[in-house]
Amino acid sequence: MPEMTLHSPAKQQARYSRINQLSLRQLERIIFLDFESFQDGPPLLCGTLVSGHFQQTVLDETLQPAAVAKNIQTNDLKTQLIELVECAERENRLICGYSNKELHDLEGITGRQLGDLYVNALPLAKKWRKRFYPQAHDRVMKSRKRLRQRGAYLNGRGNRLLDFAGMLNVSPPRDYGKGCEASRLRHVRGQLERRREYKLLTPVAKAKWTKALKHNAFDVQALAMLCRRIATDFGW
Repeated sequence: MPEMTLHSPAKQQARYSRINQLSLRQLERIIFLDFESFQDGPPLLCGTLVSGHFQQTVLDETLQPAAVAKNIQTNDLKTQLIELVECAERENRLICGYSNKELHDLEGITGRQLGDLYVNALPLAKKWRKRFYPQAHDRVMKSRKRLRQRGAYLNGRGNRLLDFAGMLNVSPPRDYGKGCEASRLRHVRGQLERRREYKLLTPVAKAKWTKALKHNAFDVQALAMLCRRIATDFGW
């Protein structure tokens, strides 16, 4: 895998600035993206929303039987990511993720530098909250400061996509399972390694697969809704 390039704060800021000029009409052309993976591992599942069309793709060979069982397409990891980047370039679309994790995966696996083709929505969400919900913003900042002073692990506390979705009154599925994505995928993948066929999985494993797919779908759709709300409130 090519070595990842670390971007300076100035270059990272340039990535965020382009979306500030987007109109709501242009937002409809963004490729909203969310990967599911193990911590620090390559993407196993890719969810995209493009022009209102949601699609999931399984990128891990072991999970292919589970993909077939749910009528989800499969693809080689590098091939899928290259196709995604080339689609954005060819159709003059931006790729938007909620953090730079997707950016690092795209650049590290494809070996391409995306430049301002990629938009990280998290800084925009923070800017939106500070501007239009200053009291909520202050509560989050004070809470994070207290946790840091106690030496606690923040893990995105207050700044997670789920937190911003709540500000939009958008509720996740009942079995969303905050922080459970990796464990669910690990459970399903482990059973498939041993049993090979999806029909031989336990009901628990099948339920975890369904929940993992629903979790990914919610994240992609919530990301798109958040970006539209940001653009609307800023009048872009």
